[in-house]
Amino acid sequence: GNLGRGAGGNAAGGAAKDSGGEMFKSFKATMELQQLLGRGEHEKAFATALHAQSLELLSWLCSKVDPSELLAARPSQILLTSLVQQLAFDLGASTSMKLKWLLATLPRLDPHDPQIASHVP
Repeated sequence: GNLGRGAGGNAAGGAAKDSGGEMFKSFKATMELQQLLGRGEHEKAFATALHAQSLELLSWLCSKVDPSELLAARPSQILLTSLVQQLAFDLGASTSMKLKWLLATLPRLDPHDPQIASHVP
């Protein structure tokens, strides 16, 4: 469609093309998340971001949503466990945002839930 307009065609070198591909992938994922949020599908947006296994994308999503908006949807224990695991991976970046999310999410984890019992000490 119109997304490729102005990109310079195939004239870019291999490295620039790879970088552009990653940038486009990230842009596309961000747009998908924005659409999901716009429809109020917070749990699906987080599941999508977590599935992408991109801490940058997940951090972006967390910066756009208040934890109460996700938690109001009563997300699955699997989703909450994955969210906690990915946010806790690198607390040196976006520390205050990640701590806000961790403090809101951790009390909602149920270590007795069969979905996550084998993953929780």
